Amino acid sequence: IICLAMAVLKRLLLQLSAASRRLSTAGEAPTNLHRPSTGACCGSWKTSLSPSSSSSTLSEAPASSPSLLVLLDRTTNRRQRNCRRYYLLYAGLLGFIWKEEEDSDEVPHSVKRLLHRAQWCSGDLDYRGAEQCYHDALAALASSKHSKARTHTEARAVVLDKLANLYLSWGRMEEAEANLKETMKALVQHGVDQEDSMMVELSLKLAKVYSNLHRNDLAVTGFEWCVDASRRKCDAEKTENNLATLGMCLHAKGQHHLSVGDYQVACLAMQEALDTAKQTFGEQHLQVAVVGNDLATAMDAAGRFAEAEKLVQGSISTALLLQLSSSTTGADRDPETRERTREYLAMFYYNLAMIASHKGDHSAAFDAFEKAVTVAKELLDNSLLKMIQDSFQKIKNQRQ
Repeated sequence: IICLAMAVLKRLLLQLSAASRRLSTAGEAPTNLHRPSTGACCGSWKTSLSPSSSSSTLSEAPASSPSLLVLLDRTTNRRQRNCRRYYLLYAGLLGFIWKEEEDSDEVPHSVKRLLHRAQWCSGDLDYRGAEQCYHDALAALASSKHSKARTHTEARAVVLDKLANLYLSWGRMEEAEANLKETMKALVQHGVDQEDSMMVELSLKLAKVYSNLHRNDLAVTGFEWCVDASRRKCDAEKTENNLATLGMCLHAKGQHHLSVGDYQVACLAMQEALDTAKQTFGEQHLQVAVVGNDLATAMDAAGRFAEAEKLVQGSISTALLLQLSSSTTGADRDPETRERTREYLAMFYYNLAMIASHKGDHSAAFDAFEKAVTVAKELLDNSLLKMIQDSFQKIKNQRQ
């Protein structure tokens, strides 16, 4: 009778624990931990390897895409889940504290809550709060008796990658470098091939860190390795994923060489990135417009004004066409995508104005500046508007 009563009480506790978990996560943003993914910014590639943790992902992962590190959204048939909490039970005149010991190697629920909280902190630009949540998550994984389990090793790699992304956004490049290296080390220990797409993306992030730290030799070596590894994967299997990864690496390589003044190499890399983008996404795609705009910037810096102007005009046409098609098909219900397209459009007009100014066509430059200002005002983006207006005023003063 006693054993039966204890079994009933234990089942009741499990149900209470599940209800408590549902209440504790109600209203929280979903945390989908997938394989490490590259951060996204204006001019950077977004591959279909995984959902990006940042706010701008241009291509979604196909439903059949394999995902090695899907951790926290997996369904399970296990009947018992660990609660890691103390519960006060009152049964008749008997009250006692009961804590269910961990008998599962699944990722602790406390880690999931910490990652939810870290996402909210990052969204509010509370980088210190997010950093503390990630460190607490790593500590919880390390203190678990299942710390050597596959799921915990995968979880640690994902948390380290998210922490590295946080440091990249924060501008703390040394910490980002250390966490990227730890992520790659954890994945290699987990059995991931060194030329897996995840490893290429992480290596690309590391090369960008070296570029920001002005370690040119390490940056160049890193970008070249990423491009070569991506080429080998495309030669073996020319999938959309592999092509997108190659284009992303070529684009990043071009951006680095543009930043150090090596315009010829930058133009060659970005031209190949543009060709790869067209092959991957088709002609009328925002990613193609973004890469074309960056190639125009490199050509403008190299003094190839006519080619640069033609390219950026093509990017503007693509962005306008995408805006028009989204309005007529109802795709404008996604305000984030619509706003992102308009942000790029403002930058395209700004770039066109700068190219026209460098070419000496001030009338065309003023016209493009006015269009850029109009779009920026519609976006209510004060920082973008100020940058455009300051450049506009500077060119006016030079002309006078």
